[in-house]
Amino acid sequence: MPEVTVTFPDGSQSGFPVGTTFLDIVSSIDEAFSRHAVVAKVDGQLVDLTRKLEHDCTVEFLTFDSDEGKEVYWHSASHVMADAVKMLFPKAKLAIGPAIKDGFYYDFDVEEAFVPEDLGRIEATLGLGEESEAASWGYRAQPAG
Repeated sequence: MPEVTVTFPDGSQSGFPVGTTFLDIVSSIDEAFSRHAVVAKVDGQLVDLTRKLEHDCTVEFLTFDSDEGKEVYWHSASHVMADAVKMLFPKAKLAIGPAIKDGFYYDFDVEEAFVPEDLGRIEATLGLGEESEAASWGYRAQPAG
């Protein structure tokens, strides 16, 4: 399988087979760091870590510590939460759910407003118990209002 050259932010280069995912690349460099990588920045464009390497490129791996990493994380989290809401409340209509400076919000069109018990069910569906990583960041769902 042909190899392509990946250039990293420090100028170092490594060869990888075409078809290697960016997650595999970051894992091969630093397994611990790879668990914190949120997205790859390839030739200046943000791409999913599961995207496959196709050609020579420059790559930077972003974490939640960067503004771009936060934005990607919050954007993805809003979609995951919307899926959980649709699982629990199939008649809920999705409106908008943008990433914002300190997280994200999502507007839902539902017959009755969510109550704290509903938020608990949504969190449980997402796996956001008291021992979750999100809880350790201080995340808790909040009703609008």
